[in-house]
Amino acid sequence: MSHLKRGLLTLGSASIFARLIDLVAIIIVLLYLDAAELGAATTAVAAATLFEPLVGLGLGFTLIQRAAHPEDFESRAAGIALFSSLFLIAIALIPTLTLTGGSGFLVASFKLPWVALTLIPLHRLLRTLDYTRYAAAQTAATLVGAVSRIGLSAASAGALTLPLAYALHGLGLYLALLLLGVPIPRPRLPAGTSLRDLGYGIRAASGEFFERAFQQLDVLLIALSFGHAAVGIYRVAADLFFTVAQALMDLFQRASLPVLARASSDVPHFKRSLFETVRGLNFVLLPLIALIYFGAPHLIAKIQGGEFLEARLFFPALALAAIVRTNLRLLPLAYLARGEASLALSHSSLGLASLLVSFAGAFSLLGPTWGWLSINAAWCAFSVLFLFFAYSQSRRFFRGLRMVPSGESNSRPNSDKTADPSPRTVLIIKAENAGSDPHER
Repeated sequence: MSHLKRGLLTLGSASIFARLIDLVAIIIVLLYLDAAELGAATTAVAAATLFEPLVGLGLGFTLIQRAAHPEDFESRAAGIALFSSLFLIAIALIPTLTLTGGSGFLVASFKLPWVALTLIPLHRLLRTLDYTRYAAAQTAATLVGAVSRIGLSAASAGALTLPLAYALHGLGLYLALLLLGVPIPRPRLPAGTSLRDLGYGIRAASGEFFERAFQQLDVLLIALSFGHAAVGIYRVAADLFFTVAQALMDLFQRASLPVLARASSDVPHFKRSLFETVRGLNFVLLPLIALIYFGAPHLIAKIQGGEFLEARLFFPALALAAIVRTNLRLLPLAYLARGEASLALSHSSLGLASLLVSFAGAFSLLGPTWGWLSINAAWCAFSVLFLFFAYSQSRRFFRGLRMVPSGESNSRPNSDKTADPSPRTVLIIKAENAGSDPHER
């Protein structure tokens, strides 16, 4: 458990730092980009972000989870990662896909080979519990990405600012691993990779893909329905609320998961711990949301002569969505602490489905002519729909807790035993936050 605490502390701190650096960098970038340029850049990066979990077909997760591997597993996995990244770049050349972000989508996709080269070394660091070098590499890459964004925007890179910085983030991560002395395997032909390893990896990568889609779907749908200028204005409001909420959630994940895991065998204690976590989260979250809601318009009015001031029109719905999303993300922690990984995955799927249905429904019924009202309606519908689904799912979970005798262990017959919150399982979850590029929400 001491390893787990140290890992959560290190990875959580790196994640919070990345989110705060991201917020500062995007505010500076707004001084140089207009709404259309920011929207085109955001759309390109959002589309490229969806490709990242597909690099390597999840074999990095296989490296962490399996107890033993063949001697050449890392080289073969690196080969699969590199080949898959080149294949995904080829897909980015398809004209219909480049419409999502113009040439910026292709530029952003050049991060994928760097993702492939760093995939196995990063997951090896987690496997060996080398949290310090992992967090150091991610922090260095975050700084490279932030400085690149500021420098490129000041150099008038326009809509290519974020895609270029996104690709340079991958290069920065690769160079950081080299400087830290982390061995990087030489890619080789993947012949001989077992179907069992690929099957597990693909399932793990699918879960991460759903999470990325949940984070980026709103941007892509708004770009398709309203154009890049609308995305640029919307991005300002979304970043203000969601980046702060994400940083706060990372902090509470780091603090609450080990507490919930320790209390999971004592149902009354588990419920009290979860209640204290919810109360503590909202004690900090609600004042921050209120501060942004009432204070941010004054800051936005001074940027680019007030060009982004319309972003305040999205504040009511985004404030509600940030509160709902952040609170409901505590439920998967409770599920994992009790060994219910299937419930955690189902929760993510329900969130993605709620988002897709809400945006598709609002845009279909109201259409582009309603502008910002349809986007607000989509987020309000999402908040209500996701709350309903999450409540229905969690009610069955807590009803089951009432029937469990106090003191029962996590290894119940119906629980997913592979999901018991061991250090490696938990660190996979934390690595998705600490290791995420700061361009992602």
